[in-house]
Amino acid sequence: MTIDDVIEKHRLACGADTLRVSLAPGATPEGVDRELARLNEATQNWSAFRPEEIEASKVARLHDLLDEINTLARKGDTGRILELTDIHVDVDLEVDTAWMRAAREKRGEPLPATA
Repeated sequence: MTIDDVIEKHRLACGADTLRVSLAPGATPEGVDRELARLNEATQNWSAFRPEEIEASKVARLHDLLDEINTLARKGDTGRILELTDIHVDVDLEVDTAWMRAAREKRGEPLPATA
């Protein structure tokens, strides 16, 4: 059985019109078959729950992520936040400068000569 045969077998089994699979180098038909079977079982287990339970699990996961982001933000670890969220923090020159000015003034530090 080829990898294409395995993908087609799983496409038919799940009733999908198409089934796209990203393959790692060295993927084998047996490995793809095992992984698609594992994914199918995980999907069936997940979908056995009521919609409100599924949503509650998403909210709990989001809550945990926001807690972690909050902790990282307090530490100034923006790099890790970007890894976790895939967001890009834009620069707002006026707002950011006002915030940095206020933070320096609060700490009693002098402002940069050009600020």
